[in-house]
Amino acid sequence: TGGSMYDFFPLPEGRLAVMIADATGHGIGPALIVSQARSVLRAIADGQASPGAMLSRLNDLLCEDLPSDKFVTLCLGILDPSRHRLDYVSGGHGPQLHFSPKKDEVRAYNATGLPLGIMPSMHIDDAQPIAFEPGDLFVMITDGFLEWCGPEGGQYGNDRLAAVLRRHHEEPCDRIIRLIYQDVLDYCQGTPQADDLTAIVVKRCNENF
Repeated sequence: TGGSMYDFFPLPEGRLAVMIADATGHGIGPALIVSQARSVLRAIADGQASPGAMLSRLNDLLCEDLPSDKFVTLCLGILDPSRHRLDYVSGGHGPQLHFSPKKDEVRAYNATGLPLGIMPSMHIDDAQPIAFEPGDLFVMITDGFLEWCGPEGGQYGNDRLAAVLRRHHEEPCDRIIRLIYQDVLDYCQGTPQADDLTAIVVKRCNENF
């Protein structure tokens, strides 16, 4: 059991909701918290509300239930394959990385609001939609990867992750995740894993996702 998780679920008109979440702490308690967040989000996702509106509603419900010292970071994306577009919102979760092979550019997207479960009646803004060109990647990842320290104390960090995306962007999504994990292991050289590891990769392959 751990405090981070991911989920996918279908929405009307062929769209797909994609989420990644991370609760404070480790073990059974945080696992129950992220499971609650997942279940509530699925229940309130009516296919009409924006990602920001859904996360604002989820935040209010979590504020009613969570202890004052607990919170959840969560990134929610709505993928529309027909328009090659991702609308996303992030309550305290980031960075998310968008890699464009055409531009050879990795762009980091930070949170658009505070973590969930801390402050009720919080408005969470949607980010600018992300348009996908063929070959583009969007990576949603927890800080267990990025903050894992090597033997000299330095964290793995965004730059090394971006380098993996540049080297291996032509690989399938599941293999990209395995290559990220292997690169972290190579960098850390046996230092203890201190946090949960969860990642999602969204990729546009040619004309479709």
